[in-house]
Amino acid sequence: MKWLINPFERIAGWQALFIGLAAMALTAVTGTINHVAFDGALDIHWWTEPTFSGSFAMQVIDFFALFLAMWLAGVCFSKSKLRAIDVAGTMALARAPMLLLTIVCFLPIVPEDILDIPRVAIFGLVCVPFLIWMIALMYNAYTVSCHLKGARAVSSFIGALLLAEIISKVVISLWLPT
Repeated sequence: MKWLINPFERIAGWQALFIGLAAMALTAVTGTINHVAFDGALDIHWWTEPTFSGSFAMQVIDFFALFLAMWLAGVCFSKSKLRAIDVAGTMALARAPMLLLTIVCFLPIVPEDILDIPRVAIFGLVCVPFLIWMIALMYNAYTVSCHLKGARAVSSFIGALLLAEIISKVVISLWLPT
């Protein structure tokens, strides 16, 4: 059961990166089919007019923003030498719960518009556990790949995650205007 929260002690580097990239590609495909968009490192929304190119672009932007923010925080706060591939791989794999969320969205839970209040509520309630799981994976990925513990790990992770969210939102809004 521990592997659901912290698989990074066994899977890291290139292996984690390939698995994570495959999961992100499948997330883009299933998200497009199910009208679910990931327009920020932490954002999940329904999308009325999805495109495959937009879905893939969002996945790439979200991943790079997350990787860069976590790697920079690790470089600044870790006393160990970091391998960028470990940070990239573990962060890519940490996004895997979003694939499971898009699969769950084959159920009729995705709202068609903001006035579809019952589905808006259900969609929000369904998304929260997956988002919490992804953040827990991201934190464990960060602590393992950057060799950090305690308050230093928590505070630098929170700062890096907020930075990744800001960067991804800005880049997506500039590059993929809706």
